[in-house]
This record gives sequence, C-alpha cells and structure tokens, in this order.
Amino acid sequence: MVQVSTQVVGVSEVAEQFRALAKKLPFEVLDTMRQGAAILERRIKLNITGGNPLKTVSGILRASYSSRVFTVAEGVRGVVGSPVRYAAIHETGGEIRPTRAKALTIPIAEEAKRRSARDFPNLFIWKRPGDEGEGSAYLAQPTGDGGFKLMYQLRSRVFIPARRYVSKAQEVAGPKIVALIGNKVAELTKKHGGK
Repeated sequence: MVQVSTQVVGVSEVAEQFRALAKKLPFEVLDTMRQGAAILERRIKLNITGGNPLKTVSGILRASYSSRVFTVAEGVRGVVGSPVRYAAIHETGGEIRPTRAKALTIPIAEEAKRRSARDFPNLFIWKRPGDEGEGSAYLAQPTGDGGFKLMYQLRSRVFIPARRYVSKAQEVAGPKIVALIGNKVAELTKKHGGK
C-alpha cells in the first residue's frame, strides 16, 4: 500500500494540543481527522483524473485510493493510500523490466489494450528490417488477406516518469488540513478548556 504522511510543520503547539485533546475527546478529534484525510484523498483522486500527466485508462488507480483514521498511543492518525502495485511508480518514477518473460509487451493496437498477449493465440514476432535496436521487435497478428497487424511492441525495459500526483496533492491539501485541525483545536480548547 502506498502511504503518504503529512505532518503539521511549524505549529508544534497545535499538534501537541490536538494529541492531548484526542485522548480526552476521541470522537470529535477522529471526525476532524477523517475530514482532513478525506480532503487529501479527494485531492489525490482529482490529480489522477483532472488534467494531469496520468492518462486514465481503467480508473482502477483512482478508485483504489482510500483513507482510514484510527487511534494510536500518541493520539489520532489518518492514512491515505492505495493497494495498487503501480501506484508508487507513478508517484516516484522508475524503470520497469520484465520479471517472468524475456520482454515487456506494450499494447499498440486498440484491441490489445487491457488484454494480455496470451489472449491472442496466433501472434508471431516481427522485426523491422535492418533495425536491431530497442523497440524494433513486435508481436503481430496475421490478417485474413495474407498481411499482419502489429499488436504489441516488445521492450526490454520502460521508464515511467515521476508524476508526483500525491506530493502535489499534499502541497495543496496540507494547508487546508492544518487550518481544519487548528480550528478544531481552538474550538475544543475553548469549549472544554482544561477539563
């Protein structure tokens, strides 16, 4: 699960008051933390689909993000994360290499998208004549007229650029969460005082 932690920076007194209040008034504090986690979760989901460099195909990544809030010895903790395996590489970037096959199969035909090469029983390897470089080999499918259609490009590795959709969400949501928590601390402190 991809987990991101946001900390209140520069307002340690507010954070300490919030922890103290969490022990006295756990339900009110839990609700505030849920609201804060929901702000971050919404922002992450907006970054995935709202005009960012991630090209949404299935919506699985966006739908996979959720938030949880729970009590711990120090007070209350909110976690926003995704169990999707590729969530982290879209955030941080990196290289992908094949693990069980000799090459990665990159779909290039519309009908190959979201399907495995194994779904097409009659594929064969076709190489561009005179080219032995990376990306010059393909999996092709015979057509009825004696020709063929390129279905997948074969690659030894691909590089995924860092999209920083979670980090950017933290930058936007962080001040809102800090304000929400600060306001709740002020409200609860005024309401309950030193009780």
